Amino acid sequence: MSKYFKMLTKSVLYIFILTNYIPWSSATTLKKLYEQQCSVTEDCDQSQGLTCQNKACRCEPGGATVYSLSNNRCVGSAGRECVQQNNATFCVVNSLCHDYGYMHLCTCKDGYYQSKDGNCYTVAKYGETCLEEDFSCGDTLSSSISCIEKKCGCVLGEENQSFDPKENKCTSFAGGQCIPHYYQPCSGNSYCGEFNENIGAVSFMAGYRCLCSPGHSRNVRSKQCLARYGTQCGANSPCNFDEYLGCLNGKCQCRNPLNEIFNELLQQCTILVGSTCKLEDSKKCVDHAICTAEKNSTSKHGRCQCGPGYSTTPSNTCLLDINQKCEPGQCNFYNGLACVNDTCNCIDSYLSYDKVSKSCVSLVGHPCGSITLLNEDKDKEIVILCEANATCAKGATQYNGASKRVCKASTGAKTN
Repeated sequence: MSKYFKMLTKSVLYIFILTNYIPWSSATTLKKLYEQQCSVTEDCDQSQGLTCQNKACRCEPGGATVYSLSNNRCVGSAGRECVQQNNATFCVVNSLCHDYGYMHLCTCKDGYYQSKDGNCYTVAKYGETCLEEDFSCGDTLSSSISCIEKKCGCVLGEENQSFDPKENKCTSFAGGQCIPHYYQPCSGNSYCGEFNENIGAVSFMAGYRCLCSPGHSRNVRSKQCLARYGTQCGANSPCNFDEYLGCLNGKCQCRNPLNEIFNELLQQCTILVGSTCKLEDSKKCVDHAICTAEKNSTSKHGRCQCGPGYSTTPSNTCLLDINQKCEPGQCNFYNGLACVNDTCNCIDSYLSYDKVSKSCVSLVGHPCGSITLLNEDKDKEIVILCEANATCAKGATQYNGASKRVCKASTGAKTN
């Protein structure tokens, strides 16, 4: 073998060893990737932000960073400081690195919320499935929507709140429970106020409910606060139909003012005596009147009539009739009755009670006509009529020139 051939053989062998040694040496120093086994942090690819945690390459403990598959590295968690490297910033998916002046923080984009695991997830809508954690259904303070049993719903439940799709929030309806520090917690024309409950003689604050603002009352069917009797109304301010009100000349009044009157105690319009009523209806007749079916009629309608022990007034209401137990002001003074010794009786012992007209009438030769009756609240002028077949006519002229009216027997012609 020539000297030249030997030198060539040694050179080839050296090159072979060199070229095969370098890859083998590099393979022994390759850095471990995410979730690969490790012994020390140096085993992991620290350029990806990995450290050795529990014998596996992972992001640093404490939640400041989370691993991102799309970035193939550890990135800043939502709400934590952005990861910066080589003039680039890294945050979790669906977030942006926002400069707050004092530091750069990873902030979820609109429509996403900051999860407990440091990621940004889509905010679930009302009625959709959700994760049971804060903000998974949006900002509860402004929307009153929260994740309840893995579904976005009203915080206080459907028995107290309803969802408004236009506003994309839940609001407590009139009479429903509310949370005062929430944004606009109650529906229109109401506010979140304290309500009290009584136990014996003790009254205590029991919580908060949506109460109607002045000039409005609660409508049971719609669970809203609507304009009440006597207040202004219009297209944007309807009257409370639970109270049988209608908007007449811009004011809430009884829909049929010739046949109805508003009852302050019941807070609704009631039907006057003599007017048509429905036999099976929640709309009531005036106090002490009953919706009575007409004789031999199969109609569902009747007429309001004063109940037993009461008689009709000129204003088509009912007051106590003669011989009924009473308190001042309860007897039908229009018919000449007054409360005498706790019993309704004629205001004057010279008057006679007529069962047909249910009135105290004056007899022939006795005074009649208008008199002023002193009542407990204010003086009232009433008219005393004459008995049957008699008329109230001018009598003899008094000493002061005034003429006195007395009952005179009818002669077939009207006496003035």
